[in-house]
Amino acid sequence: MFNRMIQITGLDITLHGADPFTVFAPRDRAFTQLPKAVMQLTSNVLLLTEMVNSHIVAGDLRYQDLVSMNSQSY
Repeated sequence: MFNRMIQITGLDITLHGADPFTVFAPRDRAFTQLPKAVMQLTSNVLLLTEMVNSHIVAGDLRYQDLVSMNSQSY
């Protein structure tokens, strides 16, 4: 489902560019909690773009990077 959202919003082109990105993709079952109107994908491109962008960060982050960042915040 998340891959489909990326394609509908056109962000797949950006993600295939030269700059590295890290995508935190939710599982498909996460989408079952969304209102049905949101999941009428092609009619909500702006909303979907915001949702997808909230799961993408610039850079090539690895698990160890995240663990390191988390331990520094305490």
